[in-house]
Amino acid sequence: MTSAVPRIRIHPPSSGRTTDVDAAGAIAAACPSAFRKAQDVLVAADKYAHKKGWFSSEASRIKRLQSTLYDLNKALEDDDYRSSDRAQIGTVAVLFLFFSEFSDAFPNWQDEYAALEKFIPLCF
Repeated sequence: MTSAVPRIRIHPPSSGRTTDVDAAGAIAAACPSAFRKAQDVLVAADKYAHKKGWFSSEASRIKRLQSTLYDLNKALEDDDYRSSDRAQIGTVAVLFLFFSEFSDAFPNWQDEYAALEKFIPLCF
């Protein structure tokens, strides 16, 4: 029996949540490289989800998002985010857990988190 992959926590726009500076600081302190790479992923996810970019194609937006996700995954390894218990749940679940924490700290990217929830399993 396989356990279900967790989902990224999505906060409804009506929840009134704003950036949680303390949560963001905790993530940055624990995973400095991944914290920075996650910002790149969110920008790429924004362009992918909202089809932004004057001279970008769908294929280039997909390639960019995929590349930033691979960079984030490597940064999570470098930052030792993958503790022994996390390593056993798989890459997709680890990324979902990380983005759930990120979503709690930065709730203003909900469309992007929803896009990532669909996109990440296609990459790993």
